[in-house]
Amino acid sequence: MIVSHFKAVDSNTQLWDSAQQKEVLGNNITWENTANGQAIGFDGTNSHLDFSKNPLFYNPNFVIWADIVPGNKTGMQHVYGHIGRDSEDFWCNAQLTWDASNGTLSFRVGAEGVYEIVQAGFAPQQRYFIIGRCNNQNLDLWINGQQVGSLSMPKPMRPG
Repeated sequence: MIVSHFKAVDSNTQLWDSAQQKEVLGNNITWENTANGQAIGFDGTNSHLDFSKNPLFYNPNFVIWADIVPGNKTGMQHVYGHIGRDSEDFWCNAQLTWDASNGTLSFRVGAEGVYEIVQAGFAPQQRYFIIGRCNNQNLDLWINGQQVGSLSMPKPMRPG
């Protein structure tokens, strides 16, 4: 079940979160023309979308996904998800990441003790559809329709 997602309303950079019924804030984003239509561009340094401090999709069962064309900026790039700011958020941290230095896509859960599924062999400037799924204590990662890994955590995700 997808609870929260955004859509581009038009090319004036307005983004809308259908679950929270409010505008999504963009920081240093650009609109890029691609072969598949317009897409949002990120600089890999400080551009991001802000869904606010109340993500609605974290509970013991959730799916996060992204349809991306990653760039070649090295270092771990946060593609999509929620990063908690204190110890209470430990079990609701979840993110999809990209690292151009080693060509990996990953699904990460947790803060200090991260549970992570990593798959290498990807190149920048290619399009990837990534799905990270949590079913109670079980995680799995799908890339372009193929399951590339799964693992179990010691306890279920805590509602975020």
